[in-house]
This record gives sequence, C-alpha cells and structure tokens, in this order.
Amino acid sequence: MSIVIHKLFGEGVIIKEDGNYITVKFIDGSEKRFVIPQSFETGLLTVDSIIQRKVDEEKEKIEEERKEINIKSEVLNILKDNPHKNINQVNNVENIFVLKNQMSYYKNINGYHICSIYGENIGIVWKHKHKKGELAEGQAEIRFYDEFRKRYGTWRRMFINKNRIMFDHLEKLIQENNEFEITIDSQKGS
Repeated sequence: MSIVIHKLFGEGVIIKEDGNYITVKFIDGSEKRFVIPQSFETGLLTVDSIIQRKVDEEKEKIEEERKEINIKSEVLNILKDNPHKNINQVNNVENIFVLKNQMSYYKNINGYHICSIYGENIGIVWKHKHKKGELAEGQAEIRFYDEFRKRYGTWRRMFINKNRIMFDHLEKLIQENNEFEITIDSQKGS
C-alpha cells in the first residue's frame, strides 16, 4: 500500500487503483477518488518521499527508454525508406557520443568515459602521447574498448570545425559541462 499526502485531507493510503483513478482512504476514515497522474502532477497529492524518489527514478528511466526508442524508430524509418544505407550512414547516429566527467583507466591509458548515444560505456577519451613533436602529440582521441572495435574501430580522432581538438582544451570543456554530446568523424581508426 502506498502512502500519499493530500493538501487538505492529510495522510492517506491508496486502497484501490482503477484505470486513471485511485481511491484514497484518509486518517479520518473518509475515502476520496482522484484522477492520476494529474493529481500528482498538480501537487494536489504527493507521495511519501521514499516512494517519490522511486517514482522519479522510474520516470527518468522511462524518459531515457523513450529517447532510445525515438532514435531507433528514426533510424528504422530512414533505413526503410533508403534500404541502400547502413546504420552508420543514418544521421550519423553511430557518430554521436556522450562525454562524461568521470575518469577511467584502460590498457595503460587514463582518460574520460565516453558513451554511445544509447548509454553504453564504450571507451575513453585520452591525450595522445606519442613521440615528442609528432603531429598528434597532445591531441584528444577516443580509444574504444575491445568489445566495441567491430562497431567503431580501435580509436577515432576528435575535431572541432575540422581542426583536431587538443586534449587540454577538451578536458576543460568536460570539467565545465560535466556531460555533453559530441559528434566525431566517421572514419574508423586502425
């Protein structure tokens, strides 16, 4: 049984759920019927804080699933209309990533988490550290985890306005924004 709080009637317990309605029995013994979810959305009814936290988490999960479904639906519609395209060509969905302000360590490389648009933790963004004076020295690159090599390759370069991104600049952006989407080149590294 879920405990709810009404602005006027106080604390009550949900005793019946019927489609878009719930019936609440209040401490004074009265029973009232409410429309859901509107009664919660308007603040007329609130849920016990523990339950509310679970409701909020579930709403977030549903919203993320809805976003993923919309992306997949868009891709499927485009593929249906253009059967000659493959998923890597559809709106660059496979080239959109989310950088997160969380450090990671992988195969002797320190860097920041990078996730696919679907939320998969797929690799790290790191500072290229080859020979001094080498063209790529200090630039940001993505190193994909082994299980994602078939999809993305081993690594990818990162650009802003067709110029390679220096890792130090990118690191500052990551720390300032905590998490943000980026689009990277579609050319797979070795």
